[in-house]
Amino acid sequence: MIYAVLDPARRTLTFASAGHPWPLLCHGNGVRPLHTDAGMPLGLLPSQFTEHTVTLCHDFRLLFYTDGISEALNCEDQEFGSARLHDFIAAHDCSVSQLMEAIHQFGGECGLNDDATVILLRSA
Repeated sequence: MIYAVLDPARRTLTFASAGHPWPLLCHGNGVRPLHTDAGMPLGLLPSQFTEHTVTLCHDFRLLFYTDGISEALNCEDQEFGSARLHDFIAAHDCSVSQLMEAIHQFGGECGLNDDATVILLRSA
């Protein structure tokens, strides 16, 4: 799980992760994962989670995704992977429907074997 609070007036995002893949933040064309401290997945053991806050520029894209996206396999057992996600989020005209189409094309007839959840935030 990842928990995030967006403050549009201050252009900040405060978040904590419980074993979730790192969100990808793109300012202009530069993409970086929003690293967090290692947090245990919810429900395994009692745990504490560290909050992190980032300031968002006026031209940002922020991608939250489950591991079913990055670990989607094609028929040759190759993962969609983080490099393809970085390339996707770097495109100014990216959308969730474009990403899901790219993943379905990548997987071909193999289809998805895991949950595939995506949230894309873009500046206006």
